[in-house]
Amino acid sequence: MKSLCTLTVLALATWFVHAQPAMRPQEQVETLQKSKIPFSKSALFKATPALNDPDVPNAQFTLFQEEEASNLLQDPPDAITLVVSTDREQFVLELFKVELFAQGFSLKLARPNQGTDEIGAGVYYRGIVKGQSGSLVSLSIYADEVLGLISIPGRSNLTLAKYQSSKIKTPGLHVLYAEDQMPEHHDFQCYTPDGQRGYSANELEDHPELRSANSCVNLYLEVDYDVFKDKGGLDATQRYIMGVFNEVATLYANERISLNLSQLYIWNTVSPYSAYDAYGLLIQFKDKRAGSITGDAGMLLSYKGGGGIAVVDGLCDPFNLGYSGIGKSYQTVPAYSFTVMVLAHELGHILGSHHTHSCVWNGNNTAIDGCPGFTDGGCSTPAVPREGGTMMSYCHVNAAGINFSLGFGPQPGNVIRNRIANAACISGCSNKPIVPQPTCGEINLSVTLGAYGNETTWELLDVTKAVVDRGGPYQIQSNGLKIQKKICLPPGCYTLRVLDSRGDGLCCRYGDGAFKLTDSNQAILAEGGQFAREVTTTFCIDAQGKKVTNVVPPPTTNLGCTEINFNNYEILSFGDSQDQGTASIGDNGKSIVLQNNAWKAIPFEYDITANTFLEVEFRSTQEAEIHGIGFDTDLSISTVYTFQLWGTQDWGYQSHNNYEGTGEWKRYTIPIGQKYRHKAQYLYFACDNDAVASIGNSQFRNIRVYEKNPCPRLSNFDTPEAFASALSVFPNPADDQLHFRLEGWPEGSYQLQLFDPLGRLQRHQQIDKADGDLTVDCTVADLPVGFYAYTIHGKDHKVSGKVLVKRAE
Repeated sequence: MKSLCTLTVLALATWFVHAQPAMRPQEQVETLQKSKIPFSKSALFKATPALNDPDVPNAQFTLFQEEEASNLLQDPPDAITLVVSTDREQFVLELFKVELFAQGFSLKLARPNQGTDEIGAGVYYRGIVKGQSGSLVSLSIYADEVLGLISIPGRSNLTLAKYQSSKIKTPGLHVLYAEDQMPEHHDFQCYTPDGQRGYSANELEDHPELRSANSCVNLYLEVDYDVFKDKGGLDATQRYIMGVFNEVATLYANERISLNLSQLYIWNTVSPYSAYDAYGLLIQFKDKRAGSITGDAGMLLSYKGGGGIAVVDGLCDPFNLGYSGIGKSYQTVPAYSFTVMVLAHELGHILGSHHTHSCVWNGNNTAIDGCPGFTDGGCSTPAVPREGGTMMSYCHVNAAGINFSLGFGPQPGNVIRNRIANAACISGCSNKPIVPQPTCGEINLSVTLGAYGNETTWELLDVTKAVVDRGGPYQIQSNGLKIQKKICLPPGCYTLRVLDSRGDGLCCRYGDGAFKLTDSNQAILAEGGQFAREVTTTFCIDAQGKKVTNVVPPPTTNLGCTEINFNNYEILSFGDSQDQGTASIGDNGKSIVLQNNAWKAIPFEYDITANTFLEVEFRSTQEAEIHGIGFDTDLSISTVYTFQLWGTQDWGYQSHNNYEGTGEWKRYTIPIGQKYRHKAQYLYFACDNDAVASIGNSQFRNIRVYEKNPCPRLSNFDTPEAFASALSVFPNPADDQLHFRLEGWPEGSYQLQLFDPLGRLQRHQQIDKADGDLTVDCTVADLPVGFYAYTIHGKDHKVSGKVLVKRAE
């Protein structure tokens, strides 16, 4: 094959390739419309006759259509036009779907194994009110309710929620109301102290070149037991919190700030947070979580405390925490916009902003507004803004109020954006608009659910193992419910992966579920129902969605490889009184270190079969009595489950007790299933030395569990992510030339390959990397329009991704 790729070494010049800046919802909607992305019409609400409830002054009512919601949840469109018709008014909403969760997101319960620990089915949208410049909308849609906010300049913030009173008995009734007009609306007192150092002119200025870096803030939320108890359980609690987070993320998106949820921790048992003032609760939260949260900032939510408090400028600091005293529900409706305001306000402190009545603004140490009637710092008191206050103001204490559509205002917004852009601990993320897809063929997926639809999920993966579509989990009481989905895919090879979180498949222990995937001619691509934890099928289709049988599909191995990231698990004490030591997490969650007579475990449900293997790297710099690892069904010590790797005392299986004591890492591949088979609940680790408890350490890293087919080989470099982050591929989409820039990669020989949608090699180039940065220029002008997979691999690592070849109009 003739090579069309050439090399360019940049010895003196530095190239900067910036990610696309985050867009405001208004700009996102306009971009989608210009790109001819269709906005599906949804009849989710229907007007009602005039209704009245004196407990909700000036409220408007609308009827929620559950059947329409069910269809939308099964196949949520990327963009929708939704009309909310009330008994007095009509709002036309133009919305686009958003993903709220950071990569590796987890939901954790304080008391595990009490029902599901998975986020319930919901779909999240944000956008604008058609024809209302400066408006802002967020909607969180569930099977039987919607939580949302509509903010229009010049009007109070409107909350859309399920009507909770028995005064009007109408199924599906929802209410649209202004929370600041409730007779006993909540008061808010922020106890965060304002600093005395004024912001510099540079801190207050807008820096578009920093905005384009598009950093993403990952937020850890912890919900106190009083909220869980008031909401009536896990499902209602997570719905409410996710609805609140959607709106908070929408407010920040309107400031060109990307906000994701990295972990949601819910106390479903009594929590240790016993203080009754905001400061005391923050101190207790700090004592428990400082330096250990999964995220860039953490917030405790509770009804206690009577206000909020946070650490100003907490990014990249172990004390990156805050407390938000949120609002309890009113008699008939939830306290929603109040909670959104409190959480967004306190997070703004962590991200660097003081109150707007603090004497730190304008470049001359004066205040922006005088909403509370005074200033903090002794400067003169400005007027109260007639159009309403911004997010870091105290305008909620007077008639001006806080208008969400005004956001944070220019100066606080610039401070926050500049803090994020310059924070070394914040990673980049993608916030790109939906782009038109190349010509695709339509296939059809049908899933008949068993009794527990909340256990069922599925995903489609392309040849690079990137997820191109997914579905589930579904509602719990769902036996016999049929899910139908049309899927449009470019020509190529794909893998359908159907999973059951409990390991009993769709059929036949609890129901008679099944799945079937057919091409555009109704030929079967994949089908089944009786399996354990997952089943995978690989298939290929052409541009018309027809099954292709003369193409050898890519291998389906390694799809079941489970890699342990300790940041996603709670570290538990194992073995009762045997555990007297400590554990610490390192390497971004990839490793754990046990010291001083420690036995620790993580919750880890896994059906161990004859083909189960455990891969782990181990080292120690001080020998103890037992260094080991194993899977157990409870938290009690069992010698028959432990594989000993080193130690002065023989205990457990001795087949891998061969560590040389060098202090260097050694990799073990342990055939667990050849020794025992059971449904494990915990993965545990040992550094036993009860004879002399103050010595001994066990260090474990790169832990992976798989069935029969080995996981992909681990890189000898720090992480594959390090290589991926040092690779820039641009432009994407590409028309004529595609450039691969390798920054800081080690010297050596690399292979660049480009595959078409059917997995056929189209480009192959050997790269001899010397010192300095390197750019590979690749011609794609002669390639057909469509998605292409690329790989760059060396001796011990591989980086993969996708590019789109698209002709300029």
